[in-house]
Amino acid sequence: MARKRRVLSSQFKAKVAMAAAKEDQTLSALASKFAVHSNQVPAWKKTLVERVAELFEDGRMKTESGPSTDDWFAQIGRLQVELEWLKKRRVCRLRLGVGGLNSTMRRSACVDSANFWGWGDRVATTRRCRNRRRTFG
Repeated sequence: MARKRRVLSSQFKAKVAMAAAKEDQTLSALASKFAVHSNQVPAWKKTLVERVAELFEDGRMKTESGPSTDDWFAQIGRLQVELEWLKKRRVCRLRLGVGGLNSTMRRSACVDSANFWGWGDRVATTRRCRNRRRTFG
């Protein structure tokens, strides 16, 4: 029957790595003292030495890898302006009858666009659209 694998805590690994960093004893002596494999001691020591600077980093000074909030707000503003421009352009194209719309579709588009802009009741808006179509061609 196979032996169960030992799970070592991070506190234990830190203790072994600190003892190895002191260099009072040889790595093999530390391995036998703490009952771990002799390859584990230098590996944990290397990890300790490489990552010790992270303990003293200032959390406030970290740079963000993604775009800042100013970039997001600028993009939102550009997209809102573009959306408004496209809405106005679509309404104007529908009023002029550009794009191969038949007269029924143009009339309903004028009524919908008039309601979108808040011009009033449906009958007066339809008359306004008919007058505009005559003016533009």
